[in-house]
Amino acid sequence: MDPASEEPTFATSLEQVASALAPLRASGSPAGLAQAVTRLVTKAAAAACRVDVVESAADGAPTALTLLARSVRPGRAELADAAMDLGGDGALAGIAVVVEDPARDLSWVVIPLVAHRRTIGSIRVVLDGSAAPSASALAFLHHIASSLAIGLSAAELHTQAAHVSRRLQESLLPHALPQAEWFEVAARYVPATAGMHVGGDWYDAQLIGPEELAFSVGDVAGHGVEAAARMGELRSAMTALRLLSRTPDDLIGLLHRISDPAGDFATALCARVAPSGGFRWASAGHLPPIVLRVAGTAELVAGHQSPPLGTGTKGTVVQNEFPISPGDTVLLYTDGLIERRDEPLDASLARLLSHVAAAKGLAPEDLLDAILAAREESGSTGDDIAMVAVQLRPRAAARAG
Repeated sequence: MDPASEEPTFATSLEQVASALAPLRASGSPAGLAQAVTRLVTKAAAAACRVDVVESAADGAPTALTLLARSVRPGRAELADAAMDLGGDGALAGIAVVVEDPARDLSWVVIPLVAHRRTIGSIRVVLDGSAAPSASALAFLHHIASSLAIGLSAAELHTQAAHVSRRLQESLLPHALPQAEWFEVAARYVPATAGMHVGGDWYDAQLIGPEELAFSVGDVAGHGVEAAARMGELRSAMTALRLLSRTPDDLIGLLHRISDPAGDFATALCARVAPSGGFRWASAGHLPPIVLRVAGTAELVAGHQSPPLGTGTKGTVVQNEFPISPGDTVLLYTDGLIERRDEPLDASLARLLSHVAAAKGLAPEDLLDAILAAREESGSTGDDIAMVAVQLRPRAAARAG
């Protein structure tokens, strides 16, 4: 067949690949994006495709290309390997290279990946036949390279932003949890599965003297840096106010008074537990605690609630009390653990109770892991999650009684 008659099919395939790049540009990791592109190009029009990224010296000057992803059409590995490591040096200088190799009956194209006037790598496409691709085919390859460069740059920025946001979130949460012989405590923060990995959920735990543990969870509406900053303000205020107030109801009341009605909407639950088994809590519009009995039953702890923070309420906050026994575990959590758009809240809470009850006999660390594993199996809401679990140790509680 005349090679010229095959050109429209070749070009059309590359155009389809270029169109397929659009939804990939701003999502995924750099390696994942590059692998997707190499597979698309190989499937459409090439014997093999390889993407390399630039390694730089300390002064920022490019020094070498390192493999990021490659794809080879089945049955063409030997042919592709002959060209994969050849003719790519020009990419470091931002120069495109086209090589014809009649002896091997192949050709290949190396095109620099340039984003924001900086060469960040190269894409190499190995073609069957020694004839160089036409001007229209090269134009499509350059379009693919341009799209890929933009995508890799955006993916790298996304990865860096996600890393910074995770560090920000970690800096706003407790670096360590308190310890004492009469209780065991564990906590988890799980970021949302989409967007910036930072949000307004928090947990906290603080030993108030030797005989009382204060712990809490909260949730500022929204996501992103603003929600995280507001969360940091509330958690810091709560930690400071505990020095002035020894009861959860007073603490929630103080948070209501310092919360700006024009600010962010937030919920919070503050609790205290003592070696004797006394469990006290107060809530600002938050989901109720769960108590896992040592016998294996799990129950929601119903009680009075005040409105959420930021609603401008100045009313009296009621403290709730609930007895717990040696071996019992108290679980506080945020709504990301349970909420689903396709089911009512009661059904979501019932499912959580069954997951908690199924984890009977576990220490707090293992309990939280089991709850998160069950949540993944039943479906993720994509929202942030904060949890804290406190277990009263049997032998210490018995000694205190």
